[in-house]
Amino acid sequence: TQYRCIKGSVIKIQAWYRCQLARRVYQEHRAKIVTIQQYYRAYKLGKIEREYYLRKHAAVIVLQAAFRGMKARELHRKTKAVCVVQSLQPTGVIKHVKNLNLNIELLLKFRLLLELMLQE
Repeated sequence: TQYRCIKGSVIKIQAWYRCQLARRVYQEHRAKIVTIQQYYRAYKLGKIEREYYLRKHAAVIVLQAAFRGMKARELHRKTKAVCVVQSLQPTGVIKHVKNLNLNIELLLKFRLLLELMLQE
C-alpha cells in the first residue's frame, strides 16, 4: 500500500531521470553528428571551389599565353618589315624603284602622245 505508492513514485522518478539522461545523450550525439556533417559539407564545397578555381586559373593561363604569343608574332612581323625597309634604304633601292615607276609612267605617256601624233 504505502510501500507500493512510494515504489511507484520512485519508479516514475527513475524513469523520468533516465529519460532526461537519454535525451541529453541523444542531443549531444546529434550535435556531434551535425558538426561532423557541417565540416564534411564545408570540405566538399571547398573541394568543388578549388577545382573551379584551378580550371579558371588554367583557362586564364591559356588565354595569357595566346595573347602574349599573338603580341610576339606581331612584334616579329613589324620588326621584320622594318629590317627589310632599313636594309633597302642605304643602297638606294627604294629610290631606284620609285624612279623606275616614274620612268615607266613617262614612257607610257610619251608612247600615247606618239600614237596620237601618228594618227593625225
